[in-house]
Amino acid sequence: MAINAARAKKLCTASELELVQASSLRTRRELTEKQLQSRAKLARKLRDKYHVLAEKQARAAVKKTAGKAAASKNDNQSALAKEAMFAEVLERFESRLMELQPTPQEVALAATLPRQPKKDSPAKPVKAPKKGAPTPTPELAARKTRRKTEAKQARRKEVEAAYVRGGTKAVAGHISARGRRRQAARDQRN
Repeated sequence: MAINAARAKKLCTASELELVQASSLRTRRELTEKQLQSRAKLARKLRDKYHVLAEKQARAAVKKTAGKAAASKNDNQSALAKEAMFAEVLERFESRLMELQPTPQEVALAATLPRQPKKDSPAKPVKAPKKGAPTPTPELAARKTRRKTEAKQARRKEVEAAYVRGGTKAVAGHISARGRRRQAARDQRN
């Protein structure tokens, strides 16, 4: 289905019309992959919005006529037209995204080629370990992590003790912010 520019201008808001115009062939080719993805997401959101609206209006029309077959189809024509329009816009963006995606052959070829450093920055030389420095082992890494964790726990106890004693507002703010973050994490899990 081709999108009629005059009809789109009549049906859409300014931001929706901008999205419809961005789906034209010339404009689509100028967009980056990230821009295409964001516009496809917006088109999908609008398509779903008008799909739900059209269904609601259809149910309301049937309810208004008490289930009679004479329910007016004109009540939700604009919502149906917008749904179809944004479905077409979404299809256009997704087809362009598919064009930009590498083919399996390109992916396989890229995997076999050796990676070269960027031309902008020279490759960093690998430093040799210092004489007498311990070689990195999992035990050494675990010890370092344990020290960091113990230091954090000690600092946390100091802060909580200062808060109990009637510490400064900055400490109280820190504690309350931590509580809000923890509550947000718990809320997000539910």
